[in-house]
Order: sequence, then C-alpha cells, then structure tokens
Amino acid sequence: MKNINWIVFACFCLLQLLINNFFAPSQYLLLSFLPLIIVGLPLKYGTIVTMLMAFATGLGVDVLSSTAIGISACALLPVALLKNVVLYMVGGEELLSNHENSPLAYQTFWKNALTLFILCALYFAVYVWIDAAGTRSFGFNTVRWCCSVLVSGLLSCLCASVLYKKS
Repeated sequence: MKNINWIVFACFCLLQLLINNFFAPSQYLLLSFLPLIIVGLPLKYGTIVTMLMAFATGLGVDVLSSTAIGISACALLPVALLKNVVLYMVGGEELLSNHENSPLAYQTFWKNALTLFILCALYFAVYVWIDAAGTRSFGFNTVRWCCSVLVSGLLSCLCASVLYKKS
C-alpha cells in the first residue's frame, strides 16, 4: 500500500500541473486537487513532515506551471497544519490511531466529503486572498471562492470515493 500512496501522490501532482497549464475554465473557477493530496497522506508522517511536503509540492506545482510562484505553497501550509485537527473533529479519535494508510480509507463518504470541503475552503480562502492582492472586489473574490470550493470539493470527493473505497 505504501507504493500506491506515492503513485496517487505523483499522479495528482501531474494532474494539477496539467490543469494549471492547459485548462483554465473561467476566471471565477480555480480547480485544485492539492488539498486532496495532502489529506491523502498517511498520518505516520506527522504535522511537520506533512507541512514540508505540502510546501515542496505547492512550490513545485507553482514553478512548473503558469501560476504565481509560492501561492499554492502558501495556501497548502494551513491545510497541512490543520489536517489532523479537522480529521479529529470529523472522524474522531479512532481515525487517528491508524498511521499506515490514508485516513480517507477509514471514513465514510460523507465524513470524507466534510473533511475535504473544510480543507478546500481553507485552501481557497488563502489562495484567493493572496491571488487578489487587494486588486479585485470582495464580491468577485467571494464568487471565485464559492465556485472553486464547490467544484474542487466535489471533484475531490469523487476521486477520494474511487481511490479510497471502504472495504
């Protein structure tokens, strides 16, 4: 199962690069699977290692794509920091006891959806706030945040339900 986690990690990083470089559906919509990548990491890595991996992943995606350098890395750090807190709030303490596999493999679809939507909302709040840099209106940023959380959250939930089926 260890190799599967890294294969999923690499495939979603490649998918994110393709989305950032070749598929921009609208100025109101940002698509990102980066919160799913971070939540899908096993708990054995701990918060510090997860934050380092999130920063490296975000920076790598930013450098290799057409986005502002550092914006994804900055937005992924709070997701990595609060991952265990959100998992504990949604899934309870027993979820945090298994450290070998992804925590998404041990939750129901609805708990995974809640976890992913909370962390996507956090990711896009930071991303949209930094990307706007005071140049866009509050209404535009709110619509952009809502659309991005809704679409990316739904796509992440669908991907998580396929990848991490509860057996």
